[in-house]
Amino acid sequence: MSTVSNRFYVECIDDGATLHGQLLSNKSLTQAWTGTTAVPNWTTAANQPTIYVDLLDGNTSVEPDSGGTWYYNGVALEFDSTTHIDTTGKFEEVATVVVGDRTLTGKTAIKIIANLASSANVDIDTITYRGTYTKGGTAIAFAATAQIRITGVSTSGVFGLIEFVGSNVVTEKNQVITMYGRLFDASGTELTSGFTTQWKKDGTSIGAGAAVTIDGTTYNNAKQVNESAITDNTIIECDFTYTVDSGGQQTSQTYAAFENIDDQTDPEQMYIQYNGSNDNSATLKPNGSITWYIWIGTQTDPTVDSTWANFGVKLLNAEGNEVTADITGIPNRASSGTLSGWRPLDVDPTTHKASITLTYAQVKENFGNYLTAIVLAVK
Repeated sequence: MSTVSNRFYVECIDDGATLHGQLLSNKSLTQAWTGTTAVPNWTTAANQPTIYVDLLDGNTSVEPDSGGTWYYNGVALEFDSTTHIDTTGKFEEVATVVVGDRTLTGKTAIKIIANLASSANVDIDTITYRGTYTKGGTAIAFAATAQIRITGVSTSGVFGLIEFVGSNVVTEKNQVITMYGRLFDASGTELTSGFTTQWKKDGTSIGAGAAVTIDGTTYNNAKQVNESAITDNTIIECDFTYTVDSGGQQTSQTYAAFENIDDQTDPEQMYIQYNGSNDNSATLKPNGSITWYIWIGTQTDPTVDSTWANFGVKLLNAEGNEVTADITGIPNRASSGTLSGWRPLDVDPTTHKASITLTYAQVKENFGNYLTAIVLAVK
């Protein structure tokens, strides 16, 4: 059985059928507010994520044209031409990105240099880049969006995230991706013991985390995945369990974190598009609705591969938790079969494209205004 998994993000189909754009980060785009402090602290240089445009024309890496615009929560960022820091003081334009032992130069990128989480901000933030890529004398417009998950930590809770050793992008055959879990308590202190991790790939268990040593550095609660186990893109889940012993009584606190691994060596490509738009982040207004279309093609050809006939979706709320309850108008979770645990999507018998329609009311009432969809294709 082969699987491809991804989240909603931009795929440029119109006038640039094989132009694939996304935003990547060299650190987890997840931050929590403990009530008094932000975790991790993004004012510390070692913790600051750099978000950069990853653009492929077919299977060739390319850079956007100059002159594109970055947006934070839909508002265009204005950068000082000398300091390269934006007027909010939260972001800095950079052209160099350090990804593990690789240094990428000449990139279209911004670094987060301030904490975004606060008592007034404990929901989803978005970073968007809108620009063009000129091909054959024609400037092709595209947009890519990354979500920054901001959450709160209750006084008795924990907060976890997934970090990668190097990059979460596969660029060579048989490359091994290493990831590890980091957990923080309600005070914002990083925990170094007392918790375990269980890892999943596309919803299927790949075992418990363990110590992994790379170049003399040991990463605890880590897991490795080989390129051969990934087709196009896969969703990784880390389930944390923290055990607290108080007066001889043990209690457990849990947290689930999600990230993705992008395999750019595979020919398969999951195409995701909504209402003809090239943006991967949709905004719904009252009484509005939107239909997403999903199919598998290749990096160089968007023609539908009809052998991929099973598609499912998991829907996460604003806190990053999966919503499993039945929702009117949305398929219920399958209890058995190929898509057990997933909400099966309808596949058009003529176009062979899967689709799901979401309404403003559904998102507001069931997901706390913010919905993240994880899509799975199986054959």
